[in-house]
Amino acid sequence: MANPKRPTFSRREVSEDEAAQIAKLDDLADQFIAQLHAIGGTDPAGSELASQKLVMAATLIRQGADSAKRHVTS
Repeated sequence: MANPKRPTFSRREVSEDEAAQIAKLDDLADQFIAQLHAIGGTDPAGSELASQKLVMAATLIRQGADSAKRHVTS
């Protein structure tokens, strides 16, 4: 049973254009992270990057992509 004190939120449908923008953002983030693997000489199929600085860059790219996707769907 849902907590009666908590509001429930409904999500609206994402349009085809918005879905395409979200997919493009995901693709761009994946390409950027693949480039970070190339810079560090690590396997793009793996999750480890060569340095903490590259890990931070990957984290910020994912955060940026997530923020942009939230903007698209707002």
